[in-house]
Formats: sequence, structure tokens, C-alpha cells
Amino acid sequence: MATLLRVARTSSASWSIPARYFHVDTKREERPAPPAARPVAAADSAPPMAFEDYIKLKKSLSVRGYVMGVPFTFLGMTASSLTFISMYPNLFEGKADEVQLIMGQDPMVVAGVAGMLSGFAGFLVGSSLIKRGWRMFNKEKARAMDAKEEDFLRRIAKYRAGGEKHADDYYGDKVKTLSAYRVWLRDQTKIRRQQEAFRKAQEAATATAAEKI
Repeated sequence: MATLLRVARTSSASWSIPARYFHVDTKREERPAPPAARPVAAADSAPPMAFEDYIKLKKSLSVRGYVMGVPFTFLGMTASSLTFISMYPNLFEGKADEVQLIMGQDPMVVAGVAGMLSGFAGFLVGSSLIKRGWRMFNKEKARAMDAKEEDFLRRIAKYRAGGEKHADDYYGDKVKTLSAYRVWLRDQTKIRRQQEAFRKAQEAATATAAEKI
């Protein structure tokens, strides 16, 4: 009997699985934490632009637009003249009485008006091209300029006194420096006080007239 027990213990020990096969490697299961996501707004937002830099950049782009618009003006007028001559090759031939009218008007008048309109269109195209080209190669500055312009217009709308749109410098077009902006703010405060005084005087006059009735 004892011999049988020893044999059973020996066989069970030989079939036992070592404990190392059940060991779980906790180091392999650990995963490094993902890096913190960078805020999109901070990555895409342009650095703030000073008001003086905004005014200088806006003026510089305006001057460049005017300069670029001049050659395109002459280009448009030249294209209009060549087109007109190709359409009416016999315009300057024959007598004046035999000249064929265009929409009931003298051909020279029509040619002059078409040349002026073409020149104006060329000027607009040239000015737009230089500005779009600048924005294409200076995207960061363009975003900063747009942000500053939006902030400037928001301040103008916030501190602007009420009244008609044709009032003096209603949109702040004359504001070219920071000191000019301060002057504009004082003027708007003065206008607002005058409007308030006028409203109170009008209400008092209306109340007096009502009492007399």
C-alpha cells in the first residue's frame, strides 16, 4: 500500500506544471500614456499684431495695390482698343456721314467709354492680384492682420456713438495712429453726451407741452 502511495505521488509530481508558466509579465502590459494633444487654437492662431504695425501694413498693401493697378489699367485700355479695332476695321475709312452708329451712338464715344471701363477693370484686377499674392506668401501675417482688423472694427462698433452713417468718420477711416484712435474715442464720447443732452431737452419740452394741455 505504501508503495502504491509513493508511486501516485511521484506521478503527480511529474505531471505538475511549473509555476513560472503561469507568471504574467506586468511590464509588457504597461503602455506609455499618449502625449497630450496640442490645442488646435494655439497652433493655428497667429501672434498678436500691434496697432501701429497693422496700420503700416494696411497702408503698404494699399500703396502696392495702387502701383500694381497702373500697368493693368493701361493693359485693359490697350486690350479694349485692339478689340474695338478688330471688330470695326473700317471705322476710320470713308466719310463721316457714312460711319455706322453703334447702338445709336458715335463709335468714338463708344470706344472711349469701353476703354475707360476696361482700364478701371484692369486697375481692380491688378490691385486684387498683388493683395492675393501677398496673402499667399505671407499667410501668418495675413491671419494676424485679419484678426487685428476684426478686433479694430469690433471696437469701432462698440464705442461708436449712434447717429447717421454719413456722420464724420463713422467707420473710423481717419484713424491711422493710436493717438488718432484716442482722439476718435473722445469725439465719440462728446457726441454721445450731446445726443443725451438733446434727448433730455426734447423729453422736457414734451413734458412741459403736455402739462400745458
